[in-house]
Amino acid sequence: LFEAGLNASNHERDAFLLISSDTIPIKPFSTIYDHYCLSDRPSKLCVAPTDQWFELSSGLFAVKTHNWIALNKSDALNAVRTQKKYPKFVDVFAPYTKNVNLIQNGYSWEELWFFTALYGPFNKSSPSSNLVYPFKSEQGICG
Repeated sequence: LFEAGLNASNHERDAFLLISSDTIPIKPFSTIYDHYCLSDRPSKLCVAPTDQWFELSSGLFAVKTHNWIALNKSDALNAVRTQKKYPKFVDVFAPYTKNVNLIQNGYSWEELWFFTALYGPFNKSSPSSNLVYPFKSEQGICG
């Protein structure tokens, strides 16, 4: 479905909004379209507090996000490429750990997959060189 949306996309500023099944958009489509598609915007992921992140291995964490994600076209294309590289969603974590049992640990794959697929895991030992460092927060952040 995601790839079909990308194939139908005909503008570089198109945005791809992924929402959970229990989310109801309350703003009109035109308002959402104007906000996300009329200007260049970075992708936005609502990051959960750091104590909810999943430790892949010593010092490496899969950043948990909430199920409301807005991807710009570039990140959406990267997500599709990553999914093709790792057909089983859990395989995106394989380079960082030997045993990922997300369900046993109370996680669902989509909470951890998008951030890890796009930016890689958070490295606690060198946060200043890690792309996800600005997202680190004790309370979580949507931005």
